Amino acid sequence: MRFRQFIIPGGVLLLLAFCLTPLTAQDKSIAKPQTTNAALPEFVEEVNIEGANAAENIIFDNFDEVFIQNFDELELREIHFIGNVVIRFQGNTLKARKVVVTVKGDHVLEIAAFGNVEFKYGSDIYLADSMVFDPDKQKGVLKQVRSFLKGSGGSGMPLSSSTGWYYTAEKATILSRTKIFLENVYFTTSDEKYPHYSFFAQQLWFYQSEVVFATGIMYTVGQADFFYFPFFFRWEQTSEFKTAFGWEKRIGWYLMNSFQLSTDFGNFEFYLDIYERLGEYLQVNFRNTKPLGNLKSISLFLEIADDIRIFKINDRYTWLTDVDINGSFEAIRQFSWHYKLNFNYSIPEFSLNGYWEALNDPFFTAKYGQRKKVFDIKEIIQYDQNTFFSQSDSTPYNSSVSRGFSISAGKLSLSGNWSFLRIEDVNITNKYLNERYSYVLDSTTFPTLGYTMPAITLISNLSLETPASMTIRLSNTNLIVPVDADVIETLTKYLETMKMKAAMSASTNKTSLPGTGMSNTNAPAVLTNQQLKPANTVKLTNTSLMTKLSNFAGLSNTATNTGPQKPKYQYTLVTNQQVWYKFVSSLNANFGYTTSEKVDTNGKPVSDSYSHTENGGVVFNGGFFNNLITLNNTLSFMNRKRWSSFVVNKNNDEKYTGSELSYSGALAFNQTGILLKGTDFQIDFPLSIGHTLRYQILRTTFAEKPLEFYHTTTFGTGFKLAKGQIDFSLSASHNINYRQTNGVDDIYLDNVILRNATLSASLTLFWFRASTGVTLDLLETKSNALELDFSDFTNRLRSGYPMLSVSFTPPQPIPTITYVYDILRNTNVSVDLSSSYTLKDIKIPLLYNLESMNFAVQFHYDFLSPRSTSFSLSFSMTLWIDKYWKLTFSTRIKNNNIFRYFDDNQKYFLPGEYYVNFWDNLWDGINIFDYEGLKRSFFKIQGLNFDLVHDLDEWELHAIFNINRKVDTTKLVSYWEPEIRMEFRLVGSSEQFPPYSKKFVPAEYQ
Repeated sequence: MRFRQFIIPGGVLLLLAFCLTPLTAQDKSIAKPQTTNAALPEFVEEVNIEGANAAENIIFDNFDEVFIQNFDELELREIHFIGNVVIRFQGNTLKARKVVVTVKGDHVLEIAAFGNVEFKYGSDIYLADSMVFDPDKQKGVLKQVRSFLKGSGGSGMPLSSSTGWYYTAEKATILSRTKIFLENVYFTTSDEKYPHYSFFAQQLWFYQSEVVFATGIMYTVGQADFFYFPFFFRWEQTSEFKTAFGWEKRIGWYLMNSFQLSTDFGNFEFYLDIYERLGEYLQVNFRNTKPLGNLKSISLFLEIADDIRIFKINDRYTWLTDVDINGSFEAIRQFSWHYKLNFNYSIPEFSLNGYWEALNDPFFTAKYGQRKKVFDIKEIIQYDQNTFFSQSDSTPYNSSVSRGFSISAGKLSLSGNWSFLRIEDVNITNKYLNERYSYVLDSTTFPTLGYTMPAITLISNLSLETPASMTIRLSNTNLIVPVDADVIETLTKYLETMKMKAAMSASTNKTSLPGTGMSNTNAPAVLTNQQLKPANTVKLTNTSLMTKLSNFAGLSNTATNTGPQKPKYQYTLVTNQQVWYKFVSSLNANFGYTTSEKVDTNGKPVSDSYSHTENGGVVFNGGFFNNLITLNNTLSFMNRKRWSSFVVNKNNDEKYTGSELSYSGALAFNQTGILLKGTDFQIDFPLSIGHTLRYQILRTTFAEKPLEFYHTTTFGTGFKLAKGQIDFSLSASHNINYRQTNGVDDIYLDNVILRNATLSASLTLFWFRASTGVTLDLLETKSNALELDFSDFTNRLRSGYPMLSVSFTPPQPIPTITYVYDILRNTNVSVDLSSSYTLKDIKIPLLYNLESMNFAVQFHYDFLSPRSTSFSLSFSMTLWIDKYWKLTFSTRIKNNNIFRYFDDNQKYFLPGEYYVNFWDNLWDGINIFDYEGLKRSFFKIQGLNFDLVHDLDEWELHAIFNINRKVDTTKLVSYWEPEIRMEFRLVGSSEQFPPYSKKFVPAEYQ
């Protein structure tokens, strides 16, 4: 709403007063003012000056008559305009049956209007019975006002509706251009006399883009009161403000306020709560969203409470009292606090991180974890069922807190951590007093030092590379040509003659290309028109290459440069190198030192630990034939020492202390062969072979364990064609672990302690896919010899028997089928079928539109465990009754007793179960008029869900009815649980009024 400022009228109003003065008999008596009536046609002619400025003057466009009342002792004058009065000032228009202008001297004090008032104020129009406006204070009052209020895009209540709200108010007070106060106001989305939906507020303050606050709100549906809400508040300058208000049977009345504020530098969260039995609670969270100078990140958590101790008696909470010195009981009420701080401060080559936590009360912080952030009308209407608070004060929380920091400067790091443990003063017998608790230092870890040496390059790039081909990149398309001196030279002239703008780049080899004279560098060379020789015709002698290039560039076999023209093309020449071999190597090392100490509650050390660790390694990696073969090698060294001033730790420290030297290497071959490349019949043949070796050369730590080395071999191959619609893959792996200790008399043979192999394969043919796999334990011991027979093979299977899985996945609604077969047992395992189908825009007589119908079926049959067989059918539909009413419906049917339809499954029946004919059981489920049949049927409806939606332009009314089948596994009973729910939702968002919901649970199952 835009309210424009009134400006004091100027010369026209003074002229009006001067012209009327001789015609008026002035009386000194205030009680009996003298009145003069005059049509004053000459005045009308005088003030309706063509081109008068309505921004500086009051323009009287029309009136039937005028008279003046003088109050000489007060120097006041009232000028009355009567009969279809129309005035304009500062772009605003006022129409009424009567307008009274009150003037003191040359100053307008007030403008009043009566009868059929129409006040156009900026872009807003007010219809009222009367209006009084003060141009100086820019305030006005309207009675019995009717207007239209447009929100400013806030969230939460319907004032955020972009179309706005019609309203009628008993009284409206204009406070400024953007502020209005309404009393006894009705809002609705339409201008109908009897709207279907509206809400009433006793008082409402609307400050555009700032605040909306209302009290005494009543929501009305069909001219009947629906529900009442005591107040509503929204701060539109913030992203979120939410209130939860209600009564909980264990904590009494509560008012919870959640407020989120986003600023340019960070996000704030504020929580302010008032509880009848818990006290008052405040929480503040802050996290920056962009650096504050060198302070890159900071987060703060603070919570304080004027906390009242409560305890539980028969599922109710009440004040916990204590006996004072006079023997009377008083409520325990105390100040509690808890805060956390984390930050990061960084400058080039230096970073500081810190964290700090402290609290004085281990009880209260968990208590307020039950707070709510969203108002729910159900918690006021059905307060007796509101039981969300369940916190018990039987056990204190926060057994410890920690504080610390970490610094990194280049490759050097330093950190420290201090842990504080909660202790209790047993002399304070009441465990709910926070004086009983304190946090004392428990352990210190400081300093922790670390240093990482910069990598030392031993071999930077030992390689042999030769040019293999040239790639022309033109118009985002590539053409590969052979490296040939004549071809390159001729091709270069050809491209130049085409007057293309060239940006020639190549790989890192800076030798000149054969026969071209062009430097093969990464820097682009741009050829301008001045560098091109005019009237120069070039032909390629290689006809095949010329044909490819002509088709590629869309150019003719010859081209002539006839003079300076703007280049039309940009091309790039790239040299493709053949890498015969390439090696890199580096040396890495790091160092670490740690000190820690643990103390008792008196600060006396009870244990400590000191350690330093040095790590180093040499990396040597290589590749051959464009990385067709890769070789990775790492030699790692570790030295570690740990000690303590306490003898009790000596044994563990000695085991932990020592050195380790190990080697790891990997050799891999990766290649993809391609036939008919670039065609629709291209065939890919991927092939990969790899071997990994890990060998422990030396280890003095945990010396009782033997040294080990590991071998892992992998293999993978297959083929792809028809753009991946035909795909075969085969993979295998073999793992073997040795120990390097000889002469040990145990079950292992040849020091082999682990050996296994895995084989898997899959084949995809369009909609069909088959896959299988097996893992075998090949370890041979003295008690378990490896024998090549079927019995031993099955005993060595790991991860279950090998299964053949066959899937058929066509487009829906053709069912997807998955069949699993046990290869060794030669038996079926399971079959799964699933399908879904949707019908859209079905025209049905007498109905507006059947928007959609959805079906989904799932069936699982387990051959090995028939009791696990199941069937489910889901159905949903959306039906438009007319243009504004929509009904959505969904249901689900489930059958977990399919196995009882098969007489062969009687061995799986439990006592009391028997064979059932499928068709009879299906008819029992269909015949809704036979209640006993419905009970007998195994096809059980899991629920019926109805949602009746009424379109209210940008809002929707949802009347929801659900009835769901519930199963109580403890009481072994099933029952129906109906639920009704009413919601108002803003279309296209998650905003909604607080919903009303009611579940009708049978008393015996509550």
